[in-house]
Amino acid sequence: GGVLWKAAGQLDVNTTGLLVLTNDGGLVEVVTRPTVGETRSEYVRNTYRARVMGVLDGDALAALRSGVQLRGGFGVSLPAAVEVESVERTSSWLHLTVCESGNRQVHRMLHAVGSGVLELERIAVGSICLGQMPRGSWRLATDEELRQGLGYTPRSLRVAESPQAAWLRREEEQKASQRAVHSDSGTESAASRVEPRRAADAVADAPVRVNKALRATHSRRQADALVAAGRVRVNGIVAVAGTMLSHGDEVRLDGKRVDWERLNLPAQGDAPAGGAVCSAAAGEVVPSRVFTYVKMWKRRGVVSTTDRRQRGNIIDELGSVEARGGGAADRLFPVGRLDADSTGLILLTSDGGIVNRLLKSSESKRKEYLVVVDRLPSDEAVRELASGVVITTVAQRDGRRAPPLTCPTKPCVVERTGSARGRELRFVLQEGRNRQIRRMCSALGLQVVSLHRVGFAGVSLRGCAAPGDWRHLDAEELRILGVCDGAG
Repeated sequence: GGVLWKAAGQLDVNTTGLLVLTNDGGLVEVVTRPTVGETRSEYVRNTYRARVMGVLDGDALAALRSGVQLRGGFGVSLPAAVEVESVERTSSWLHLTVCESGNRQVHRMLHAVGSGVLELERIAVGSICLGQMPRGSWRLATDEELRQGLGYTPRSLRVAESPQAAWLRREEEQKASQRAVHSDSGTESAASRVEPRRAADAVADAPVRVNKALRATHSRRQADALVAAGRVRVNGIVAVAGTMLSHGDEVRLDGKRVDWERLNLPAQGDAPAGGAVCSAAAGEVVPSRVFTYVKMWKRRGVVSTTDRRQRGNIIDELGSVEARGGGAADRLFPVGRLDADSTGLILLTSDGGIVNRLLKSSESKRKEYLVVVDRLPSDEAVRELASGVVITTVAQRDGRRAPPLTCPTKPCVVERTGSARGRELRFVLQEGRNRQIRRMCSALGLQVVSLHRVGFAGVSLRGCAAPGDWRHLDAEELRILGVCDGAG
């Protein structure tokens, strides 16, 4: 007689990834039953990697994170943790962590926001991760994985108990479950009414991938490599790709503890998106998450890369930066880029959330440039530049070149400044295609002699007196960028 295996949760025929099989009915209960005896209670978290149709905008992502109305009478989904991994020409890759196990739940959620699933892979059940397992392979789950990943003690490790003790244990578990239901429905203890919920406690509602624990000191690729090399441990267990962190988890790199929660507090609750609280009365910035935001006047020849092996990289040009309040700043990276031959304003930060928000095309952030061309442009040429000209651009994503895009530029502001004997033009763009201004001018037979950015998203070079100068953004500039609320 062989073992009768049962799947702890299911995957449909078109979904790949992690499946837990067992002959232990108790484990099946843990994975497939809610933690509290109500229909809207949470199940064990399942994390998926999905390729979806199109590019989800900010409203769609916000809807998924707060809960969407599912079609077909399936009610409203529970809030999910959603991250955009990468964007392709006609599709995008997402990481989703859901807390319910309805039939084709991820498909229904994405359908509700006007998208659809092209590929779906489950990479984690609780904290048990697929890791680097080849497709079609299997291995035995360890007792430690079951305890740490699912909070479940295998039968082989349980102490035998009498029927009376078992009955008492079940009674206590039922009472604890009922207390949890009352707590969720709004019956709060005196202590919870006195002390507001701290932002750090909300991390448990929004799991964080383990590679983000190293964001202060390493790039995403470097962090992934460290995890793959087995140098990162979570609660004493070697982490794998896709391991999710919750509030209170201990992360160590090469044995040294990593203060990961400081940089991964959720952008909701106590702290506004972006991680700083502004005091309009005092004009100060009090960091609730210790991020650094600086602006710099980039010199000609400086390359907008964090690769220290590249000669003239912007990190070496910037030099040592202290965080506000003292101490070394976290790893900084530029918001967007300026060509090596271009000069002027560039922002640098350790806050990855604001980078995505500022560069997303739907945000249409204004970028202002002063451009000198090689000869006097005609009035007709200025009008054509302003109304849009057809150019071909090629973007790079994750080191790979995307297919060329040939289409007209969006209408923008182009006007003469009266300087450089009429050859200087002022451009105000709300899109950011690769080398856009240079290509626009070239399409009309004009060559750019110099290109200088003077404004980005409402921030100017004010306070930077000469090429190479930099300084921290002040409270007003942070408000303009949406890092903190303007209400004093």
